[in-house]
Amino acid sequence: MKLLSKIINSLIADYYKIDIVRTLIVVIRFVFLHHIRKKTSYYIDPNKKIDEHIYVGNKDASKKTVITHNMRFVEDFFDFKKTFHRFNGSKTKALSSPLNSIDFLNFEKDKVLSVGPRNEGELFQIRSLGFQWQNIYGIDLLSYSKLITLGDIHNSKYEDDFFNIILCGWVLAYSSKPEKILDELFRIIKNKGIISIGFSYHPNQNNLIYSTDQILKKYEKNISQVYFNFDAYKSDPKKKRHSILIIKIKK
Repeated sequence: MKLLSKIINSLIADYYKIDIVRTLIVVIRFVFLHHIRKKTSYYIDPNKKIDEHIYVGNKDASKKTVITHNMRFVEDFFDFKKTFHRFNGSKTKALSSPLNSIDFLNFEKDKVLSVGPRNEGELFQIRSLGFQWQNIYGIDLLSYSKLITLGDIHNSKYEDDFFNIILCGWVLAYSSKPEKILDELFRIIKNKGIISIGFSYHPNQNNLIYSTDQILKKYEKNISQVYFNFDAYKSDPKKKRHSILIIKIKK
């Protein structure tokens, strides 16, 4: 039975690896849950700003809260190129693909958290790696799905040392206190757990987190290994690019 379970799990994971199939499932579920069942809910009023968050936008007239800004994935729905990109979980793929090279991970039992997935695309992407649905968690300020818990990663309700893996993609830039997020990630990750963080470096913006060195310094006494480190700022400070850091935590 155990062998059969592994085979079935592998077949399902391989099925979800097909981008067009996985994205189509996510989009159909979104249409049903958001547009038909009206299941979308919010952590707070979308027009209210949470203390630890920033306003998004350069001009007063265009400034949005983090929630209203991240609801953009419902706009221009019939622009199929944009819709495919927004629902295919590509950002999480960049954070999670290197996990296939780490041989001690247990894809059947390890608990994985996706921080700020916006929609189910990132969670289905995680499932395509072989992780089990019962061990895949998402937390965001908005949700239309039971797979995504409403919450704020500055102060989540997860237990200490709960997750084996945390994927935090393009979330730190929305915080006025990114170190508080890093503290929370450290609290809920297990000893020997893996934290994968992605963020964008913008040469013309004053982001509080602009280099992976800042995160390495924050965790310097609690890093047992750095698996991946691409620092856009150090690579070319004049160019806008994504930075990704994957580390193993020791407590």
